[in-house]
Amino acid sequence: MIVHELAMESGVSTHAVRYYAKIGLLTPTRDPNNGYQHFTRADSERMRFVRRAQRLGLTLAEIKHLLSRSQRGTGECCGSVAHKLHVRIKDVRKQIARLQAMEQSIVGALSIWESRPGCGAQAQTRLCPFIETMDLVGGGHGERLGPVLEGSARPSDISALDLGPPHRF
Repeated sequence: MIVHELAMESGVSTHAVRYYAKIGLLTPTRDPNNGYQHFTRADSERMRFVRRAQRLGLTLAEIKHLLSRSQRGTGECCGSVAHKLHVRIKDVRKQIARLQAMEQSIVGALSIWESRPGCGAQAQTRLCPFIETMDLVGGGHGERLGPVLEGSARPSDISALDLGPPHRF
């Protein structure tokens, strides 16, 4: 089968098929008459393996390493995959926590924003007064946006905050 046919069968772009061949995930032969790449049923099976491994969060480099080990018959790959997936799930959980913190910041910011009137004339002389009144709260990976509180200002009283000099471009 040619690039287009493998792409259609696998649900990827022709660009992806060519790239996977270029980096060695697939091993097509070349037709000497027209230069087309020809793929075998084994390439199709490898493509399915690549797609499944990607859905589990493995990188192309990790997938290539697994395929290489499998071809050489050097040890069992399942233990290596399990280890990589344990590491990946920890990374995914950290990313989820960061996204949840971002969601809380956005929800809080929108709540405050929606409780005040529009920016009006200030918007013409400032970048965005609302964003300028927000500040990072917390430290490290748990940072989130919160109102800059000066004096007795409360989140519901952003108009009392000192916005400083206007920013111009």
